[in-house]
Amino acid sequence: MKERAMQQKPRPQRDYPDPQLYMPAMPPLGLLNAFERRVQKWWRQRAERRQAAALRRSRPSGQH
Repeated sequence: MKERAMQQKPRPQRDYPDPQLYMPAMPPLGLLNAFERRVQKWWRQRAERRQAAALRRSRPSGQH
């Protein structure tokens, strides 16, 4: 049984040309844009909430 496992068929060597430029895998650009817009929206809303909270704190206590 071990003898048979030792005798494997030789694999054919494929001759692929070397690429001139190696590029990493890129996600779809639409996905990148959607993610970027969502982050920008969240960042903008966060800044607005902080600004509104600061205005509420700075208001005199007698006014609504």
